[in-house]
Amino acid sequence: GQGTNLQDAEWIEWIYQHLDPSNMSNLQREKEATHTAITALYADINPIWLEAAWSMETRKQEEDRQQHEQRVHPLPDRKTVMAMIIRRLGWRLPGSSSTVPIYGLTVRQATQLQDGPALEQRQQLMAAFVQEARGVVGATAHIDPENEVNRFHKTLARLWSDVRWENKNKETLWRLAVDGVPLPGNTHLSRMPPQPCGCGTFGGPNSPPSSPRLHHFWECPIAQAVRDQIDRHLPSSATTEGGMGRHHLWLIQAPPGCDQAPWDVIAMAALSSMEHGRHCLRAAIRGQRQMETMDPRQPPPSPQPQTRVEQGPRQRV
Repeated sequence: GQGTNLQDAEWIEWIYQHLDPSNMSNLQREKEATHTAITALYADINPIWLEAAWSMETRKQEEDRQQHEQRVHPLPDRKTVMAMIIRRLGWRLPGSSSTVPIYGLTVRQATQLQDGPALEQRQQLMAAFVQEARGVVGATAHIDPENEVNRFHKTLARLWSDVRWENKNKETLWRLAVDGVPLPGNTHLSRMPPQPCGCGTFGGPNSPPSSPRLHHFWECPIAQAVRDQIDRHLPSSATTEGGMGRHHLWLIQAPPGCDQAPWDVIAMAALSSMEHGRHCLRAAIRGQRQMETMDPRQPPPSPQPQTRVEQGPRQRV
């Protein structure tokens, strides 16, 4: 047939005349004219209709594909799906790159997950304690802090399991290692200014700067008296190297010539004695101040029981 001007033709009539399959024997189409007509017909369709038709076709193809896959690979049941998901669940422990499966988690590992921030803070406090014990606060080039802290962790574990002694005799060391002795000015009481010590050499306006822990467990005359008693009984091999160092006492490391087993008890007893002496001095000063403010005509007050703060660790029940 001849090319048709689609602008002047009725669509229904034109389709019946040129594209109706029942009229195939009577039609003589030109390929170019038919292509042009169909293209014009397509261009005349509303774009929204075209988009809807294509989306429907795409959806139908996707549904057919899913039905085919379900016939070839049927979906697993709920129990199988849950097992597949749970096998891929787990926890990553603090400081470790490996993942613990959900079924393999132990109570100890679960506790580590819950205490993660506290464990990290404890590690930092112990690192500061080791540095202060070594006398290298702020300058860690002379020691390996990580190895020293790990070594001290092993020491604490050994004291816990091997030394058969009441926990009250070990308490001072445990508190001291994490700066947990209640001293104003230490880590967990940093907003409180350091209180003057009853010895008169710490906490005053003219006293040299020092941490509360360093003073009360090394520099205070009470602590020095305990240290002097230990130094008098050290073997000559220890005294020739300058006597007992702070790391020997705080980190429970036996001085040269001393056996480690008895030193475990000696060091913990010394720290506990220093803490007990600090509380006794504080209680004595408080009693003296009360006496000074009393009217001399009044009878002396009856002794007041010591508070828990003023009780030394060896006095507690």
